[in-house]
Amino acid sequence: MKTPRVSLLLFLLVGPLAAEIPKSIPHQGRIVVGGLNFDGTGQFKFLLFADPDNNHSNNNEASLWSNAATIPTTLAEPTSAVSTTVTKGLYGTWLGDSSIANMAALPASIEPPAGSSLYLRIWFSNGVAGFQPLAPDQTIATVPFALHAARVANGGVTTASLADGAITSAKLASGAVTGAKIATGAVDASVLADGAVTAGKLAAGAVTGVGVPGEVGSIFSEPMIVARDSDSSGLISPKSIAVQGKFAYIVDSLNSRLQIYDISDPNNIVARDFDSTGLSSLRSITVQGNFAYVVGIGVASLKIFDISNPDNIVARDFDSTGLSSPESVAVQGNFAYVVDNSTNRLQIFDV
Repeated sequence: MKTPRVSLLLFLLVGPLAAEIPKSIPHQGRIVVGGLNFDGTGQFKFLLFADPDNNHSNNNEASLWSNAATIPTTLAEPTSAVSTTVTKGLYGTWLGDSSIANMAALPASIEPPAGSSLYLRIWFSNGVAGFQPLAPDQTIATVPFALHAARVANGGVTTASLADGAITSAKLASGAVTGAKIATGAVDASVLADGAVTAGKLAAGAVTGVGVPGEVGSIFSEPMIVARDSDSSGLISPKSIAVQGKFAYIVDSLNSRLQIYDISDPNNIVARDFDSTGLSSLRSITVQGNFAYVVGIGVASLKIFDISNPDNIVARDFDSTGLSSPESVAVQGNFAYVVDNSTNRLQIFDV
């Protein structure tokens, strides 16, 4: 067979912008044998390869794809051929169209290594004589760029390229987003759905400084009583308690005393000063600022104590006007309000 001469036309058909990147490359060429256009069924073999120095001869070329299922490690001739009709020297086919017999699909990317060019080598046979390579190898400039878009280089997509809401939880693989990927302060209460974070999602020790179950400010929704310290110093029949700051103030009926406790450490109550001046059968106490206001049925009066120093209670004024058996006292602003069980009245005092 006379040596064929081939003229090759390589191009990439571009559809609408919304269309997917094609997975095959349309290829056309011309076969001329002995100065005449070839007619008939031609047998073709195709090989795409990269060449860093463009001389095709020093064995450092890299095969990237062939029409055969197996890609040769060198520029060896593929093991199978594609049959294509040639009319008046012209033929056409789709490189990488796996619906064509003996045509392997193109890989996701056929981008040549940096500094290399991409070439197409073709072997032809008329079915009678053996295969001969068609010279010269054809340079392909547009293919790597077109097919490279089938994947994105690292860093190719930034936050500026993404529309708001483009990435949803359904698009994220399990474990894809870790704490190291979340900026400090990026997740706050405003972006969390109600009930999104449960106790089961919190690692041991992850949340601190929020109190214990049942306490005000605790993250635990279910109330739970937890017993802490207790103290009975100076108490026989305590009747009423008031709390202000880190101190608790208790009046005892049988002991007829006002007793102060330091409760700054709930696991270690510390008894401080007490006072029984003018007290008997105490019923109620309230605290405001530096003063404690106490009532008792034994003395039938409202008694005021200076508690500014918890280690030195100082008795101040008292008043029994309108009182016979006072049971409870409350203070707001400059006034004390006392209810009396015997006279069935509310008595107001300017304090």
